[in-house]
Amino acid sequence: MTAGENLAYYCKLKVIKDKDEISRVLKLVGLDAKKTKYKDFSLGMKQRLGIANALLGNPEIILLDEPVNGLDPQGIADVRNLIKKLNEEEGMTIIISSHILGELEHTADRFGILNNGQIVALITKEDLQKQTKDINITINEKDVNKAKKVLKDNNIPVVSVSDVATSLEDYYFNLVGGNK
Repeated sequence: MTAGENLAYYCKLKVIKDKDEISRVLKLVGLDAKKTKYKDFSLGMKQRLGIANALLGNPEIILLDEPVNGLDPQGIADVRNLIKKLNEEEGMTIIISSHILGELEHTADRFGILNNGQIVALITKEDLQKQTKDINITINEKDVNKAKKVLKDNNIPVVSVSDVATSLEDYYFNLVGGNK
């Protein structure tokens, strides 16, 4: 079946009679697969279709389990942007279950940490950022010695000096383009 046919099936199961609902959710997730059959979908298209299914009926809350699992970097960025859009523009609460903590930092504004099936911590992104004890200042490699001298002359101890490389994600998007 196509994406539209799949969603029509789920609309029947969910007793959703609004004729515009399928086109609404397909537009939200950026999926235009009127002719392409599900068997020919990429993994990213399958994830989007699953999210579109979750959006049928315009729920206030949706739960996504590992929504970026197995996706390529562009697919991950697309799903991340979709989740943010649904929250910011549609006012939806989205609960994400994931083991990819770095990805959650890009997407979520509140975190619940589970250990052995128990919630052991609840923290906002803002409070998480306050947990940092050190401040990192990035300077060009050629200015390191000058910076050390200025800091030393002003009795400011240098705790550490480390090279900061471009992240793999930044490198990827700079190399191949796409939407981060």
